[in-house]
Amino acid sequence: MTIGIGVLVYDGPNLGDWYQSAAALYVWWKYVKSPLPFKLFLEKAIQTRKIDKYDIFFLNRDNIETKPDGIDKIVLICNGWWMSTWNGVYKFPFPEFIEPVFVSFHITSEKILTKEAITYLKKYVIGCRDKSTQALLAHHDIPCYFSGCLTMVLNLQDHNLGFEKSIDYNGAHVFNEAPLDLSDGTLIAASSQILSKYIRCDPALLITSVQKTFNHFYADKITTSRLHLWLPLLSNGKTNLVFWNLEKNRPYLVSDKDPIRSTQGIPTDRFIGLLELKDDVEKRNTLKEALFSATFNHLGQTMVDSRSF
Repeated sequence: MTIGIGVLVYDGPNLGDWYQSAAALYVWWKYVKSPLPFKLFLEKAIQTRKIDKYDIFFLNRDNIETKPDGIDKIVLICNGWWMSTWNGVYKFPFPEFIEPVFVSFHITSEKILTKEAITYLKKYVIGCRDKSTQALLAHHDIPCYFSGCLTMVLNLQDHNLGFEKSIDYNGAHVFNEAPLDLSDGTLIAASSQILSKYIRCDPALLITSVQKTFNHFYADKITTSRLHLWLPLLSNGKTNLVFWNLEKNRPYLVSDKDPIRSTQGIPTDRFIGLLELKDDVEKRNTLKEALFSATFNHLGQTMVDSRSF
């Protein structure tokens, strides 16, 4: 039995997507007990297409279909947003060669829950990124629980992370995809989590996503409308942090809905269960620790089960 490791890649340059894959690789880094700093681990994985003794396969989230030659099973951490259509067709459930580790799972449309997909998902226990996905899966009697988002587990203060500031935001109030506010008299900086140049499925964005988030962690204050900048910073203990609701032109409230889908008639909301973590440090830390432990243990069991085929 030949086993490979799958890493999700994307057709767009949204760094929030890429940070989610970087978080999955952070778990792999811990799992294989790599002696390399995390940044060098990422660079080596991208260059050599290997993690430890395993080949890496960069799989397009929205088009996982073709089995690579010479491989029997690919173990894939299936975190993130599922899913966009590929030429109008949802490529779900996965083909048989994928051994999924379902954590931090969010459904963008109930359309993917076909009869075949529901039967498939019932074989697993699904860790859901938000409580609305949990409710949707539970409605279809799919075993599931609220896991939170895997971006929470990447420790930006890890002594062996290997990243250094490439932009020094010391003393700055950084506005990331949020309107500038000059009223408090602080030094202003602006940044963006979406790259202006469209780069298709470029694994180097894994490193870029962590580097940008690492830079922001050391700013004096952050105001952002990006969930996957706000949540990793919050989970790393950043306190001077504002999650900005562009639709309401104010900070998010726990009762707010996801504006991306508030008018689209889709029954899931990716914020439910996450916004409430802002003011509850104990709940946030407990969820983060449980998520890392569950992912790590699930990963180990999946690797063992895959070898037994």
